[in-house]
Amino acid sequence: MLVFVLGASSFHRGAWWTETAKYFSLCILSELYLSFLLMYHAAETSLLGMYGILPPSSGTLHLPAVIIGLDMNSYLRPLVTAGFSLPFYLGFLSLGLVGGSLILENRRTRKEERPRKGVAAVFTSD
Repeated sequence: MLVFVLGASSFHRGAWWTETAKYFSLCILSELYLSFLLMYHAAETSLLGMYGILPPSSGTLHLPAVIIGLDMNSYLRPLVTAGFSLPFYLGFLSLGLVGGSLILENRRTRKEERPRKGVAAVFTSD
């Protein structure tokens, strides 16, 4: 709940924690993406482990079994291919674009800022 309050309050232009909230949300998105990737890999490995087969780390492997798919068709010796598909690369690309834009925006705003002195430097943000 705190994350939502922090994110909603950072839309105010004068909030000093706006940049922190942006980077925090980017960390949450990348953690979520990598967690789903690990869950997918664990599910695939455990499913193939029930048949006594370890998935290949590279290349293609025939499963020496008859598998009944979700469409209720039986598949004789289906292929298992190790590799990454387009959504995997799109996820990394989108995380890179968001992170890169945040870094470039942070550099741009630091160059435009005028130096502050005294108490105003600690408690205000223009």
